[in-house]
Amino acid sequence: MEAGATYDVTIPIVDKNGDPLDLTDYDPNGTGTGGRMKLREEIDELGAELLSLTPQLTPLVEGIYIVEPPTLGKVRIFIDPATLAALSFTGGAPLPDQRAGVFDLEVEGATAIDVLRLLEGPFEIDPEATR
Repeated sequence: MEAGATYDVTIPIVDKNGDPLDLTDYDPNGTGTGGRMKLREEIDELGAELLSLTPQLTPLVEGIYIVEPPTLGKVRIFIDPATLAALSFTGGAPLPDQRAGVFDLEVEGATAIDVLRLLEGPFEIDPEATR
């Protein structure tokens, strides 16, 4: 990710056979709750939450989208430039004392016990020179 730039990426989610994972049961247009994503400094309980993205239905609203039709197995992440700039650097020092952390992306079905973690891992935000 880049501070001060739009982050708009669509990710194909596939099953163990490489086929698109049907996300119909997780689609907020149907019976599901949708996607959610958290960015934290660290994975443990001491890691401050830097950003929380929630399910969205309206295009170009910051959040997580299940691409229609959900049988395509695609999830879209949209973060606006102002949000990423707020997570970037000031005075040459990163906020909050680092520019990297961890994230996970999940989808939730109709019940809170029906959750799939689709992606997880480290992230990095490149600083912005042009402000």
